[in-house]
Amino acid sequence: MMRLTVRFRFALLGIAVCLSHFGLAENERSLEIDYDRSKIEIRSAAMGLAPVAFEFEEFAAWVSLSPAERKLSDARFRFLYSDLTSGRESRDQRTWKWLEVDRFPDGGFELVRIESRGDVKVAVGTLLLHGVRREVEFVYSLEEDGAGSALLAEATIDYRDWDLPLLRVFFIPIGPELTITIEARGVLESAPDEEV
Repeated sequence: MMRLTVRFRFALLGIAVCLSHFGLAENERSLEIDYDRSKIEIRSAAMGLAPVAFEFEEFAAWVSLSPAERKLSDARFRFLYSDLTSGRESRDQRTWKWLEVDRFPDGGFELVRIESRGDVKVAVGTLLLHGVRREVEFVYSLEEDGAGSALLAEATIDYRDWDLPLLRVFFIPIGPELTITIEARGVLESAPDEEV
């Protein structure tokens, strides 16, 4: 039986394709996401211990860029917190229980605006976590490599702002800060005048 997460991702991608054709300005291009080379990672650290990294096994993304200005135009990500995994089942189960994924399964980020602070580019948007939407700031960069283009972004949040209790593992407190890293890699769609 096909997993819910797979159906979820492809349904959202279908919506994204429609939006990409009707919502882009003339100088904007959609990034066709290569999911094999892209990831969303969340890192946490128990006090005195090495950081633990979690990744989403499935997610949906829609990103558009303005190549001439080297600027992010839009970014939307959707995921299910039950798809968050560290590679260790017992740890994942504890994390899902803490996140209350049965009550609050959905997550996502939506870009609201771009800010420039000197040489630093900041993507300000809303993060849905634990059923709560709050503003979050991602420092981001756009890169080119031999395989295409990439959006690289990172934000640090205090999970207590999303009504999550302090997490303890074997009586060891987990610091309230989580670092979220996004790598969205792919190929820019051809501009209309480049299409045959």
